[in-house]
Amino acid sequence: PTLEDGLLFGEQHSEEQRKRPIVFPHEPVRGEFGGPGVVFLGEDGRGRRLDLYCTDVDGWFERVRVAGVRK
Repeated sequence: PTLEDGLLFGEQHSEEQRKRPIVFPHEPVRGEFGGPGVVFLGEDGRGRRLDLYCTDVDGWFERVRVAGVRK
C-alpha cells in the first residue's frame, strides 16, 4: 500500500482502527521523530488518531494488523 492508501482507508473505514491498530507498510517518509515512518491508524484516550509510526525504533506489537493491497 501507499501513504495515500493508508489515509484513504482511515477515512473510509474509520471504525476499523478502534478494533485494533492498523499499520500500512509503504515507502517510508519522515516520521514523528525524524526517522523513517509509515502510516499507523490507532486510537488513544482522546479517540481515533493517525500517526507516522517510526519503523527504525520499535518493533510491531502483537495486536497490530498489517494492511495490504490485493491485486
